[in-house]
Amino acid sequence: MGRQKCARITVLLIIIFSAVLLSSLAFAQSEAPALPAFFYGKATVNGKSAPVNSYVIAKIANEKRGQLKITVPGFYGDQNTDQKLAVTGSRSSIGKDIEFFIKLPKLKEIKATQTFKWQSSSINKLDLTFIGEEIIDNSTEILDEQLSDNKESFFYDRITAGKQLMILLSNENIPIIRLQLITKRNLTNVTFDFEVVDNPSAPKLDGVYKYLSISAPKIQQSDIQTAILRFKVSNEWFANNSYDSDKVKLLRYNSNKWNELTTFHEGSDETDNYYRASTPGFSYFAIKSEKLNATVSAQLNVTKSISASTPAKESEQKKEAKTEPEKVIEQQSSVNRMTGFAVEKVKSNPIIGVALVLVGILIGILLTYFFVLRKKPES
Repeated sequence: MGRQKCARITVLLIIIFSAVLLSSLAFAQSEAPALPAFFYGKATVNGKSAPVNSYVIAKIANEKRGQLKITVPGFYGDQNTDQKLAVTGSRSSIGKDIEFFIKLPKLKEIKATQTFKWQSSSINKLDLTFIGEEIIDNSTEILDEQLSDNKESFFYDRITAGKQLMILLSNENIPIIRLQLITKRNLTNVTFDFEVVDNPSAPKLDGVYKYLSISAPKIQQSDIQTAILRFKVSNEWFANNSYDSDKVKLLRYNSNKWNELTTFHEGSDETDNYYRASTPGFSYFAIKSEKLNATVSAQLNVTKSISASTPAKESEQKKEAKTEPEKVIEQQSSVNRMTGFAVEKVKSNPIIGVALVLVGILIGILLTYFFVLRKKPES
């Protein structure tokens, strides 16, 4: 009896500990990145069309989440192209107000009278009206952007150490969508050049979608605290060349060799698949993938066909007919999937990953108790 009581107390403590970990995990997961919200529409400033070379800027809780350069007077973004204002957020951003500002050349920002609730992946037509005094901007941080067919350049008068700098690219020929950068020291007069290159000064690779060059001569690798690249790959490229969208990697050329960066698949839409990767520095980059395995693809198609032709009733009967060992295996498989997911999470967020691993271990212990120990005859 003493042993049974001790076992019950142990299980109770494990359940309580798991609940605490899962609560912490749920909070941490609320900050996981999500696909942006997109906006386009008319833009007027004090009754006039917003001028070319102005920037429409989106903020949530006074934090900059996106910007787009105006290239057509009176309009930002385009309904019929991918040129839209992308407003980034996380799951905790859902339902929060987006505030819009316009930055006229050499003038301070003017706030729009309209706001909008953030929702991931939404595409919204929103006409913006900016009414305010046009005050000269004497700040030390000025952004300038230059755009050409395969190149996009940015100039920053000042970058503050420890403060995130988000560069949002608008050139559709460049697969990089944004760079999120935090530096270890203050920097001045910094230029970033993003360019698609056909013949990089590096060995060619197989299965490359595009080669890129990212140059920032004023920034040394030792200056970088965090640098995260988000990029996209066309669905058409996968379909036309039989490449696997789940095996895309970003590689950086450094020390005379290509180095694979840890790359995460963030999702897809009707035109592109989206990815992100951290980089320790800038140089040549290659976005590459692997060919689809024809045998595996055929097997998957056969499996799908069989599953589709199996009556729902028969499937339900098989589910009900599972033996006790099969149930244990199924539960253990779930634990294994959670552990595998945890490994990926460790790479992007160690706290979340460690919590997931611990939860997986605890679930394993609980399964062992309920499916094995409780079956033993009591002594």
